[in-house]
Amino acid sequence: MLRKAKKLALTLTVLAGVLLTHATAWAQQQQPVERAEKSWPLSYFLVGFVVALALVIVMRGTSRRDKPKMVESELKHKLEQLQSKN
Repeated sequence: MLRKAKKLALTLTVLAGVLLTHATAWAQQQQPVERAEKSWPLSYFLVGFVVALALVIVMRGTSRRDKPKMVESELKHKLEQLQSKN
């Protein structure tokens, strides 16, 4: 389930990046812009930002790896409590 969510998040961020890069071209087709040469740095910045955001989301650590250790230590503690009562 978590892998599907990560794949969906990555797909959506890549799709958003592609749409953002083409948005300037679509806007230029609708109305002419005098400074069209300077619009490419914004597109590269947005794509880089989306890619970095996707990597952060996908590579983010999780506390699920430590959960079995916590459960095991809790069970040992409960077992010791039960043995001390008897």
